[in-house]
Amino acid sequence: MAQSLTGIVASEDSIVEKPALALFQELGWGHVDLRDEVPGPGNHTGRSSFRQPYLPFRLRAALHKLNPGLQEEAFRQAEDALTRDRSAMLPLAANREVLWTCNGFAPVTDLIMPPLLRTPAG
Repeated sequence: MAQSLTGIVASEDSIVEKPALALFQELGWGHVDLRDEVPGPGNHTGRSSFRQPYLPFRLRAALHKLNPGLQEEAFRQAEDALTRDRSAMLPLAANREVLWTCNGFAPVTDLIMPPLLRTPAG
């Protein structure tokens, strides 16, 4: 008789997932169990649907921590630039674009130079 998949699936949690999570936490990464998450306006992660592959509240907090003092419009531009749909792009091109955005090479103008410091040519 064939082995049941129930035992195999149940053991993946203890054999693969829990050790991987422990390693990530050892390396300084956080872990949140979102198994019972319900997207919507009252969601504590800020996700409006499961189609959002990122946690909006955590992204915004990280942007504010890395760029204190910027205007809210700059944070909105940065979030839009980082989270825009890249599913039609080749993975390498999509990764390069995100890297360029993080390094300030993307046209997120307020993150590169605040409007008050721009010259007419720049």
